[in-house]
Amino acid sequence: MKTVSFCIPVYNEEKILISSLEKINSGLTKFFGEKGYEIIIIENGSTDKTKKILQKVKHKAVSVYYLKKKGLGLAYKLGIKQAKGKHIILGAIDLPFGFSDIKRAINLWDKYDIIYGSKALPDSVVYSSWERKLVSIVYRYLLRLFFRVSIKDTQGTVFLKKDSISKIISLCSADNAFFTAQIAIYGEKFNLKMQEIPIKFDINNLKIRSSRFNIFKEGQHMLTSMIKERLFPKK
Repeated sequence: MKTVSFCIPVYNEEKILISSLEKINSGLTKFFGEKGYEIIIIENGSTDKTKKILQKVKHKAVSVYYLKKKGLGLAYKLGIKQAKGKHIILGAIDLPFGFSDIKRAINLWDKYDIIYGSKALPDSVVYSSWERKLVSIVYRYLLRLFFRVSIKDTQGTVFLKKDSISKIISLCSADNAFFTAQIAIYGEKFNLKMQEIPIKFDINNLKIRSSRFNIFKEGQHMLTSMIKERLFPKK
C-alpha cells in the first residue's frame, strides 16, 4: 500500500499545471520516497487547455480522473474513492503553504484521524485580503453556531487517515468547498480524533497566481450547503 495519496482538483490551470506537478512530485519524493506516494488529479470541468495537457502527462505516480461538473467537494470525494494510500491529503495545485503543512502533519498523523492545516491558529502566517478574512470569520462563526465544530478553520489542507474516515465520507455530500467542513462535522459526531496545525503561506507560491475562490459566488453556495446540512442532517 502507498503511504500517501495526494488529491488535487484542477480547474483552468494550464499556466501552472506542469511546473506545479513537477514541484509536487519532487517534494513528495523527498518525504516518502519514489514508491511511497501517488498523485490523484481530478480535472474539474476546465474550459482552457488543462484537459489536453493532462492527457499528455505520463508519470507512474500520477493518475488523472475527469469530472464534467465543477465542484471542489465532487473532486475531493472522487479522489478519496480512488485513493490507495494509508493517508490522504486534500491539497491544491498551487501549494499555497509549500510543504510546511505536510512537514508538520507527518509528525502527528498516526495519532489523529483528521488533521486540518488551519489559518485560524495564532502561529499561522496568513496573507489574505480583508474581504476574504471577513468572510472566513463569519463562516467559522456560523460553523460553530450551527454545528458546535471545534475545528476553527476547515478550508486549508486536510490530512485524512483512510481507514478511519471511510465511515463518514458517504455522509459528506456537498459538491462545493463545504465538503471539508462536513468532514469535521461528522468527524466529531463519530468521535474521530481531530487536530489543527498552524500553516504558513509560501510567499513565492502566492506570486504564481491569486486565489481562485470567488467570495460571493462560492460563498453563496457554501452558505446554502450549510443551511441544508443544518436543516437536514444525516444520521
